[in-house]
Amino acid sequence: NQIDPKKLRKGVDMPRDYDIKINRNTMTVMISSGLSKQSRPNQTNAEKPRGLQFKTTNNNSSRKPPAKPPRPSAAKPTKQKKLRALYDFQARSADELSFVADNELLLIDSSDETWWKAELDGKTGVVPSNYVELIRTPIVIIKPILYGNTAKHFGSKRDSDGHTHKWTLYVRSFNNDDLSTYVSKVQFRLHETYPNHTRVITQAPFEVEESGWGEFETQITIFFADPNEKPVAFYHHLKLFSTDPDVVAGTKALVNEHYDELIFQEPSDLLARLLNCAKSLAPPTDENLATEKEYAAKKLDTITHIKDARQRVRNEIQDLTERLRITQENIKRVRQRSIDTNSSIGVFSMLTHDNVKREMVD
Repeated sequence: NQIDPKKLRKGVDMPRDYDIKINRNTMTVMISSGLSKQSRPNQTNAEKPRGLQFKTTNNNSSRKPPAKPPRPSAAKPTKQKKLRALYDFQARSADELSFVADNELLLIDSSDETWWKAELDGKTGVVPSNYVELIRTPIVIIKPILYGNTAKHFGSKRDSDGHTHKWTLYVRSFNNDDLSTYVSKVQFRLHETYPNHTRVITQAPFEVEESGWGEFETQITIFFADPNEKPVAFYHHLKLFSTDPDVVAGTKALVNEHYDELIFQEPSDLLARLLNCAKSLAPPTDENLATEKEYAAKKLDTITHIKDARQRVRNEIQDLTERLRITQENIKRVRQRSIDTNSSIGVFSMLTHDNVKREMVD
């Protein structure tokens, strides 16, 4: 870096020795151009061509080969992208790939803007990029929730307001996730007779505790941390009364709970990160909610019922198909008989007509 090319060409006012490192060895660079033989540091090199001369000053006599770079770690296999053909395309050269509309191709290389390398039915070639489109795998995130209410009888009517039950209306995660990670607030709309009948809860637990004497329908609205995500609203019937003797006596709380799922189709990047990083909370301490329903068993039972119903539908379809086949065969058979009968009548008429003509001639 210290050598001036202009001075190197002129050969004047130049420092003679430069220390550099090549392959971890220290070298002394001596400039011989533009210097007389007597002024050169090493007279034995006087007969050598002018130019740069290198002298090793490293005391290590055994030169070690340069260390090999570390082997790159194997990259994780990425899921290969797919293409959908928009139009028919006929290859015009050997490196092109023919396809028809709606074919699905595997994308190999899309570095070129106009021609992409793809694979179809084991054949590889290039295809025009404006004839295909990338098939996007839809991002779907499902968050199961539980919503409902618990109610417990006081044992007698309260004299101050005539209320008979204490109840709790709630929304919580089925997997005990922290809903506040991706839920900004939950709005509970109660009966209009309650003061401030629209309650907004902005942090977990998302629940409202009140007392009353009658049942009514409530509206629950869930707002998400991403304001662009549409809120989810649903209804729940606040239940207070039951035929269970323990619930009537007030020794056992009534639990009116439902399972549902929040399904997010193509959420924003912000909401997707929040949904995937929701931390787990401890199970509810309420003894009534701790003994929650076996939703897993209920899910399996529901799936079994659905499978049985599908099998019944298949059996009915097969039965109706067989009956339709038999009916069509009977119709075909009757039509053939009708054709045969008409043919016989026609032949008989022709024979009768010929006989009459013969008698008239005779």
